[in-house]
Amino acid sequence: MSRVLTVASIVDTTGTETNAVLWEIIGQIFHETGTPLTILPHLSWHVAAHYDQDLLDEYLRRLARKIGTVPLNVVGVGVFSGKNPVIYLPVTKTPVIARLHHLLWSELGAISTEVNPNYDPMVWIPHVSLSIGEVNREVICKVVTEMAFLSMDFQLVATNIAVLYKDQSGGGIFNKYSLDGGEKVL
Repeated sequence: MSRVLTVASIVDTTGTETNAVLWEIIGQIFHETGTPLTILPHLSWHVAAHYDQDLLDEYLRRLARKIGTVPLNVVGVGVFSGKNPVIYLPVTKTPVIARLHHLLWSELGAISTEVNPNYDPMVWIPHVSLSIGEVNREVICKVVTEMAFLSMDFQLVATNIAVLYKDQSGGGIFNKYSLDGGEKVL
């Protein structure tokens, strides 16, 4: 696997009592299947193999000063199908989320290479991935069946924009920019 960079918002899953309880239940469901739950829950805005780091840093710093926190309404559970299925929490594509995503897609396209086309505004589904690595049919069935009966109508908040990385040696946070003091121009 080559290096992948993601411009994302890391979300706090325990910011409210409701979120903390739900995240604990989701963790238990994943634990029972023997499948790891993501340790860095986030909403991805843009994914590419390479960015001009100086331009990316300058742009994200400037953008973060202009926007405030972004509410993320979680509305259930979903699965991206394919060779390596992904279990995720779908997030409502509100006008604010759609505008921020479109802005990031437009600006970052000029400073990146090998962009993941799944993040094109015409096809992008806002979501928080839960599964990491491979999941089999049995795991998908168990997780979705258990989560289908939970009230998954809750709200997370994007308080940052971060640059995440994943490569052969692992993954983590490259940079993080706070949205707390933004002017809320979106």
